[in-house]
Amino acid sequence: MKKNFFRKIAGKYVDGTVNDRQKSLIDAYFDDKQNNADLLITEEGTSSRILERINLRITSAENRGANNYRYYWAAAAIIVVVTAAIITFNLTNNPAPLVKDLLVSTKKGEKKKVILPDGSVVMLNSDSKMHYAKGFSGPLRKVDLEGEAYFDVVHNPKRPFIVHSKAMDIKVLGTLFNIKAYEGEKTEASLIRGAVQVFLPDAKKALVTLKPNEKFILGSGIPITSSKQLVAKGKGFIVTTPKQIIANSEIKSVAWVHNRLSFDDQGFKEVAALLERWYDVTITIDNPELLKYRFTGTFNDTGLIDVLDALKASEDFKYRKEGDKIHIY
Repeated sequence: MKKNFFRKIAGKYVDGTVNDRQKSLIDAYFDDKQNNADLLITEEGTSSRILERINLRITSAENRGANNYRYYWAAAAIIVVVTAAIITFNLTNNPAPLVKDLLVSTKKGEKKKVILPDGSVVMLNSDSKMHYAKGFSGPLRKVDLEGEAYFDVVHNPKRPFIVHSKAMDIKVLGTLFNIKAYEGEKTEASLIRGAVQVFLPDAKKALVTLKPNEKFILGSGIPITSSKQLVAKGKGFIVTTPKQIIANSEIKSVAWVHNRLSFDDQGFKEVAALLERWYDVTITIDNPELLKYRFTGTFNDTGLIDVLDALKASEDFKYRKEGDKIHIY
């Protein structure tokens, strides 16, 4: 009986067919609630608090007479209907947030080892970020990478593993590889074991499929060093492999995983960026002529000054250290 009464009065109010006395009572009730800060509709529990207050008013109205009793029940009906509508609107337009991605990040001079929910192991290099969905469920295992990371992916042909960066995506079923995707630098993928496919953004077809010891470099004007041979070349990318592959030899691209600082015929600008991340310093090359220098070498647990002195011994330049700032000239 009461339920039908609520709907009837609510319908009349919406249609504008309630009499003046009923409308005045209901409008006054709404005005009172709008001025009451603790009854703002901000969450689902608010409807319960409103109903509690309505019940108190109804009880008070019963004591004052049947007419007031009916009018308060009408007001209650409208409050319930509007409250439900507002809550529905809020939930529709402000849906519950999706499960947030987990973020793992490293500072300059820092590395982190991460074990993903599927058992895959990731070594995150300095000044890098990796996002992945909590639970790591679904048909794809996907991570977003900014910076550099070394992946040892658990084989699962039913759930391909995707590494997404701004410049490219790497798709793999199970393998060992390294991706370097720092902002403003050439994007690289080096394969150690297995096979990976390289996709450019929004592409449905793989650009290349890498084999072990092959390195994909995305960018233009990339020099081929004497120790490398060209495997493939396309618009804005190359694939190289070492000319001589020695058993159990370490690939320089992943030397950082073993705490070895390595340069492989890299320009001074690239070397400076690597040193900045490795030693948490800021390097400024004041003489643009020095940018033509290229360096090759590997350092084991070596301090910054020792590295700079070794580089200075191979090429003609000077440097000045001011706190955590290095000026090269």
